[in-house]
Amino acid sequence: MPPMEYLKLSTLAGLLLMAAVLTNACGPEVIKGRAPFTDVSGMRLDGGTLAADFRIRNRNGVSMSIDHVEFVMRVEQTELLRYEDRSSLSIPANGTEKVHIEKPAGDVASERLSSLDQGEVSNLPFSLEGRVHSLEDGYL
Repeated sequence: MPPMEYLKLSTLAGLLLMAAVLTNACGPEVIKGRAPFTDVSGMRLDGGTLAADFRIRNRNGVSMSIDHVEFVMRVEQTELLRYEDRSSLSIPANGTEKVHIEKPAGDVASERLSSLDQGEVSNLPFSLEGRVHSLEDGYL
């Protein structure tokens, strides 16, 4: 092979190698290991039953297999709802699953939600704390 063709071929091979390295380095990174985001999508008091709907959103680029969910919802430092479930829940990458809970409402829950329903208060500041156990990442 003449030296000029060899130089062109080696330059082309070097450029292709550099392009492959840069493409890999700048390519999309799959996010994983982030805790899901949970929010309250609805809550109502039906007689003596507190019904709540929650959305659990997987913020990862890979699916999440959850085998344990636990959380506590508080209003003004008072426990309104406690939930724990050990059944399997599979959430696709960047997907959302809904969880519906019905529990007997305690006196405090009934009082707080009734005061909101009757307009005695305009809102109920709450906190939602909890964790999940994912088969891929352990407790998050």
